[in-house]
Amino acid sequence: MKTQALAQIPETKRADGPVVRLSNVVKIYKEGDVEVSAIKGITFEIPRQRFSMIVGPSGSGKTTLLNLIGCIDKPTQGTIFVGGYAARNGRCGSHAGEKA
Repeated sequence: MKTQALAQIPETKRADGPVVRLSNVVKIYKEGDVEVSAIKGITFEIPRQRFSMIVGPSGSGKTTLLNLIGCIDKPTQGTIFVGGYAARNGRCGSHAGEKA
C-alpha cells in the first residue's frame, strides 16, 4: 500500500455549520420511582476545526454528554446534530435522520 503525506491528500468538501450541535438536551435516568437528571437542558455548538474540552467535577454529566454525542445513548428531550445530521434512535450520521 502506497502512503501519501497529509499535505498531498486533497481536502474533502465540508458542510457549513458546527460539527456538533445540541439544543435543549435533557437526559433523565429512571430506576423504579427514582429519577436522576444527568443533563438538564443544555444548548451548545462545537465549531468545525476547533479543539474543545468537556470538563467538570465527578458526577457532573461529562460521560453522559459524550454518550449522547456519540449516539451510545438517547436524550430524554431535545435534539442533537452530529456532522450536520440529526441523531435519531441512537444512530448518528446520514443514515440516522434529517439534515440540519
